Amino acid sequence: MCMLADDEPATVVQIEGGRHLAARLHNLGILPGKRIRKLGTMPGSGPVMVDCDGVRVALGRGIASHVLVQPSRDARDAEESQQ
Repeated sequence: MCMLADDEPATVVQIEGGRHLAARLHNLGILPGKRIRKLGTMPGSGPVMVDCDGVRVALGRGIASHVLVQPSRDARDAEESQQ
């Protein structure tokens, strides 16, 4: 998730971590199959802001690095067709 560009949509593929991390992210609505959008990253080692079902969530970079995502192909195709 950390490697996504700002405002880039993606689908959560996997949570790499223990059951406590998976449960915590699940409670925030971030689980495999869910579409999210990275809103931005705070300067330095600040949190990663994501939108999940219209809710803004701040995740520490350590936690965000355990969330594996697949960038949304349709969003990239739309950007390329506009250029």
